[in-house]
Amino acid sequence: MAQEHKRFRVPINDKEQIYGNYKELIVPINDKEQIYGNYKELIVPINDKCRVYGNNKRFIVPVNKKSRIYGNNKRFIVTEMTEMTK
Repeated sequence: MAQEHKRFRVPINDKEQIYGNYKELIVPINDKEQIYGNYKELIVPINDKCRVYGNNKRFIVPVNKKSRIYGNNKRFIVTEMTEMTK
């Protein structure tokens, strides 16, 4: 079954892949997404390749000082996210 995703733009940093002035962050729509005021906390599987292909459960994620590793998940907070149109 295909998993629905949200697409966002987030501020870049030196560890992110750059698309213009923004990094594309593709996030699964699930109950692990939580919003805290102006911050959005995302928990996604760790994958060093950081690519999304079809239904694979792999994601493009930033690696920065706000990132934390918890078991098999990478937990991180980003700001100034703008949802992208398809």
